Amino acid sequence: KGKTTTTTAPITSTVQGTTTTTTAPITSTVQGTTTTTTAPITSTTTGCPGCCGVTVGTGLSQPLYITIDVSGNFFVSDSGSSEIIYFTPGSTTGTTVYSGGDYYEGIHIISNETVYFADHASYCVRKSTNATGNATCVAGVDGVSGLAPNHFNFPKGVYAENTGTFYVADSMNKVVLKFFSNSTSGTNGTIVAGNQTAPTLSSPSDVYLVSGSGNLYVADSGNKHVVRWSSGADPTTGGVVVASNTLNSIFGIVVTADEQTLFVSDQGANCVKKFTIGTDSATIFAGNGTAGSGPHQLSGPVGLALDSTEQYLYVVDTGNTRIQRFYIPS
Repeated sequence: KGKTTTTTAPITSTVQGTTTTTTAPITSTVQGTTTTTTAPITSTTTGCPGCCGVTVGTGLSQPLYITIDVSGNFFVSDSGSSEIIYFTPGSTTGTTVYSGGDYYEGIHIISNETVYFADHASYCVRKSTNATGNATCVAGVDGVSGLAPNHFNFPKGVYAENTGTFYVADSMNKVVLKFFSNSTSGTNGTIVAGNQTAPTLSSPSDVYLVSGSGNLYVADSGNKHVVRWSSGADPTTGGVVVASNTLNSIFGIVVTADEQTLFVSDQGANCVKKFTIGTDSATIFAGNGTAGSGPHQLSGPVGLALDSTEQYLYVVDTGNTRIQRFYIPS
């Protein structure tokens, strides 16, 4: 009579720099006799659909956007609590560094630890020097909506250069504005993308500048694509669509320094998509397209940030009120 023997073989998965090993039976039935082999099943795939992220930030209410400094400290705009919350590496518990505004959105830190952030429902962008918790309105007029170039109508994404020049995606005026470091409340900005009287953008939600080339990328949320403006390009006609394939409801964007790769948070698809710039070819990088709270899932992601080494992508997992970190394979 044939007999059955079952043993287990290791299944090793190295995901996001963490190795875990479980066991599973491997059975082979030959000539009525069941035998087992013992061969390892190994996966070393990272940054892939269904792979696990690491939770690096908790205790949030409705987080939206994120920025990281060169030391790995990161700041999160928590619109649910109307706070800017600061996290240090290795701790998932943050500290409130600014509060008192009205629904914070886009945020960006520069090399001297100055933080710029959009006070969305107060129609201004604030600057906090050395992340001290004291912030002043440096663009727009606090509490007053209006037309560009000296007012905002619900600002969202913010990007700042180390010189103090900063860019703001003005969602309802449908433009991106540029301001210099000496800007104060009510200062005229320069429209560098879009046209508020003959709109080419629809609810822009984020903006990202590649310093090496001067190329400006805009998440055109209402039109479901990402548009690039080269330095000096005409704000109305100079935009080039660089990503649109499979996008649903987009919010955050980041671009690698070599401008080979673009990451887009697709809130409606519960994932982050990765594009090779120049091909409009998209793959799912983080999340698996199904809303959930597992380490391999996301729920309505919004903001994105790359660490200084570009080895890790940080994702604001808004629906799960957490920050997830994903490893980027070289």
